[in-house]
Amino acid sequence: MTGNAKHVINMANSIVGVSILSMPYCFKEAGMLLGILLLLLSGFITKKTCMFLVRSAIMARRRSYEFLAFHVFGVSGKLFVEMCMIFFLIGICISFHVVMGDLAPAIVARFLEVENSPSLRCTLLIGIALLVILPLCLLRNLDSLASMSACSICFYFFLITVVFWHAFPKLWDGSWYLTAELWRPAGAFQVLPICCLAVACQSNVFEIYDSVPDPDVPKMRSVVNGAVNLCTALYIAVGFLGYVAFVDKDLSGNVIINFPNSNLTEGIKMFFTVSLAISFPLMIFPCRTSIHSLLYRRN
Repeated sequence: MTGNAKHVINMANSIVGVSILSMPYCFKEAGMLLGILLLLLSGFITKKTCMFLVRSAIMARRRSYEFLAFHVFGVSGKLFVEMCMIFFLIGICISFHVVMGDLAPAIVARFLEVENSPSLRCTLLIGIALLVILPLCLLRNLDSLASMSACSICFYFFLITVVFWHAFPKLWDGSWYLTAELWRPAGAFQVLPICCLAVACQSNVFEIYDSVPDPDVPKMRSVVNGAVNLCTALYIAVGFLGYVAFVDKDLSGNVIINFPNSNLTEGIKMFFTVSLAISFPLMIFPCRTSIHSLLYRRN
């Protein structure tokens, strides 16, 4: 990858996660048009806040949340930001682990023809953590993850293709339009937090900033806009097509549950598990920075 492409891909992979599975549910609750508008609004807010952070960092000559907070609020502000970052990112990692624990054991149990037991879940999660996540988290910088992040983004495009396949019959005959809701303000406040968190990448701004050669405002604007626009497009595609495909069913926060049982569905679950494992370092890197700042840098 050349230019800003690898930085855009890394940031996009840090944005996309389990939220993509809930997009059809969001479109159902808020309506199609309102759901799209909420996603676009969330993306706009994310772009603006990221650029505020970049400009502040350049003006203050600080390259991390922690020292930017120290510059503005002093020691107490630095400590508060460090603790917030650590708990926020650890919470995201826990949610990733929970999803992997829900998906991977069932696949392995079916493949090996064994019982899907709590011990199997525990063994798999420990194995994934030690053999996949830990080595990736020990990498020195984000540039090393660009190729794996690109593979992860490609999987999400494949997911869109699968959802489109399920939605095609209703798209062809137009039956979805009679059932789907286009505008449902009653669900807006339920959906808005999901949309905001779905495109949030502020915690990774400074990690990306450090990996960009000779970073400046135009370069970072290009990276942030490219990543947020890409993820917003992925979310809208999955949300629209997923809602159309299962408009007559009870949609939950995980659209994969509505897929028919098949080897393709099991493959999607496995690839999604791998994608989450690859995304772990993108959460751990800023968390690692906050822990290091908290323990070893007092000034």
